[in-house]
Amino acid sequence: QHLAERWTTKPRAAIAALIFLLLPVTRYWGQFQLLDLPVAGMFLFVIHALFVAERKRKAYWFLGLLGFLAGILFLTKYVFIYTIGLAGWFILKDKNLFRAKWFTVGFLISVLPYLAYHWLLYNDPFEALTPQSSYAMKSMVSTIGTYDAGTWAYHFRSQIFEIGILAILAGFILMYGTKRNELKTASVMFIPFIIIHGIILDFGTLRYLLPVFALGMTFMVASMPEFKNKLTQDWESVRRFMNNISLVIIIAIASIHFSTLDEENLLMEAEIPPKDISMAFYLNASE
Repeated sequence: QHLAERWTTKPRAAIAALIFLLLPVTRYWGQFQLLDLPVAGMFLFVIHALFVAERKRKAYWFLGLLGFLAGILFLTKYVFIYTIGLAGWFILKDKNLFRAKWFTVGFLISVLPYLAYHWLLYNDPFEALTPQSSYAMKSMVSTIGTYDAGTWAYHFRSQIFEIGILAILAGFILMYGTKRNELKTASVMFIPFIIIHGIILDFGTLRYLLPVFALGMTFMVASMPEFKNKLTQDWESVRRFMNNISLVIIIAIASIHFSTLDEENLLMEAEIPPKDISMAFYLNASE
C-alpha cells in the first residue's frame, strides 16, 4: 500500500492491498509457515528503499541501509542473491563507485555474520546455500523439471485473469509515460526475478509468484488517474466513476474465483511438491 501511494491516492493504494489479500494464492499459502508471503512484502520494501536511494544519492548511511535490507532479503530467500547486482547497476548509472561501495558494505554487514556462523559450525560458509544453488545450476544447463514459461504464465493468469492483466498493463503504460524513471528503477528488481523463475529455472510453484503479484497490484492502481486540484462537478463524476470501476474489478475477480473454487482446489493440490512434503522439508532443514 505504501509503495502504491507513490503513484496514486491513499484510498486507491488501499485497493492494491485488498486485491492482493483476496488472491487465492495469498489466502492459501499465507496460512503456512513458509516465507513466500513475507518475502513479497520485503521485496516491495527494498524497491521502495531503492526509490528513496535514488533521491538520497549522497546519503551513504541510507545506501548502506539499502544494502543491508537487500542482504536480509537474500538470506530470507536465496534466489534474491541477484540483488547484489544493484552495486553494478549503481556503477553503470553513476559512472563512479560511491553508491556501489556503500551498498556493498551494507550488504556484507547483513550477510557476513550468517556466512561466518556456517563456516564455524560446518567449516563451509556456503553450507546452507550449496544444495539449492547446485540444483539451480543444474536447472540452468539441463532439464530437471517440467516448469517452464508457459506454466509460469498459466499460474499468473489463474490468479488475476485477463481483467487484472489489462489493468496492470494500463498502469505499466501510464507509468512509462509519466514516471519513467521510477519504472526503470523498479524493473531492476522485478525483471531479473521474472527471468529467473519464468525462463531460466525449470522448477517452481505458484507461490513463487507472490512478489510479482504484489508489485502488479501497485501497477494496477497506478492506472487510475489522480486529481490533485479541486474538481469541477464533471470531473468529480469522473473520479467517482473510476473508483466504481476499481470496485467492479475487485468484485469481478472475487466472483470469478468463487465460481472456480473446485478448479482452484485441484490446482493447489497439484502443487509439486505437495504442501505436506514441502512443509516437512522446510521445518526440518535446520536439523
